[in-house]
Amino acid sequence: MNRTKLQTATRIFQGLIIVFCCIFVGIDLFIIFSRIFYPYQLEWMEGAALVQVNRLLAGKALYVPPSIDFVPLIYPPLFFY
Repeated sequence: MNRTKLQTATRIFQGLIIVFCCIFVGIDLFIIFSRIFYPYQLEWMEGAALVQVNRLLAGKALYVPPSIDFVPLIYPPLFFY
């Protein structure tokens, strides 16, 4: 009798773990797909990083003295490549 209770508890626990994992994956996928086509920056550094990459593609230097037009980020150079 005690063994059947243990087996039942084990099955319930395994089922709860599977349900929890499915819920976690579902929430994660919802967050990923809801942000793919979001029209605005999700982080304030995204726009600045895009400026750095555009600057590299234009053949300009990354690390120049700060000015009103451009302030370089402090990431290492290979980060933007």
